[in-house]
Amino acid sequence: SRKGNDLQVTRFTEVAGTRLRDLTTAVQACASMPKARRAEVLRAVSRELDEIDADLVTHLMAPRR
Repeated sequence: SRKGNDLQVTRFTEVAGTRLRDLTTAVQACASMPKARRAEVLRAVSRELDEIDADLVTHLMAPRR
């Protein structure tokens, strides 16, 4: 809400929401995988979440226009 209807914020929200839904699906799907494969998937999900977190911090810390 800090940036109102900023198109970049809107686009970030859409992309992040899609990524989070995909990651949720991946986590749910890996529940029935063998342990080694499940660990690999969860590490990949963790990396994606770290990227989303970094992107969010970038958007929150960006100077107002």
